[in-house]
Amino acid sequence: MDLSKNPFAAAIEQANSPGAILKLLQEREKAFEGYREGNRSLISCLSPAVNVIQAFSGILGAAVSLVCHTCHLVTLLT
Repeated sequence: MDLSKNPFAAAIEQANSPGAILKLLQEREKAFEGYREGNRSLISCLSPAVNVIQAFSGILGAAVSLVCHTCHLVTLLT
């Protein structure tokens, strides 16, 4: 990434005081918070599905493990 072409980098270069730089950073912080909150509804919708999939994968993992141990035991006995 070429930082010299980034508008934020150009704004920082033009800032002439620590207060101006802090103001730019606060604006970026607010923009990020807006972005994060905009995706909150998507996260809220996906969260229950992810929890169900995780629980289901744990059950499947235990079942596969049991089958593998049974198959290994049968192989040893034959």
